[in-house]
Amino acid sequence: MRERVKINKKLMAGIVCSVMLFAAISVFAESNPLDPNSVTALSDITKWIANIFKAIGGIVFLFGGVQTFMGFKNEDPDQKYRGLRTLAAGLGVVAIATGYTYFVK
Repeated sequence: MRERVKINKKLMAGIVCSVMLFAAISVFAESNPLDPNSVTALSDITKWIANIFKAIGGIVFLFGGVQTFMGFKNEDPDQKYRGLRTLAAGLGVVAIATGYTYFVK
């Protein structure tokens, strides 16, 4: 049993050392600054991702609004609270995605 524990400790130490070694290796990646396609492709991808997050945030925002109104209809304070939290979370995601498209150009 002790031999097995020693082998497992050595194996785990080897795995940790190899992961740390690979994490310490830096990779230099540079795009050609004269090539306009390399910058616009990355910009298009980030705008696309920001639009997806904006759509998801809008859906969450609408769901939170419906949940809040259902809580008011049923006079359920817990459902109102959860609805308002969901509403705020959706609004936060929309605000972050919109702010990203405005501030990062």
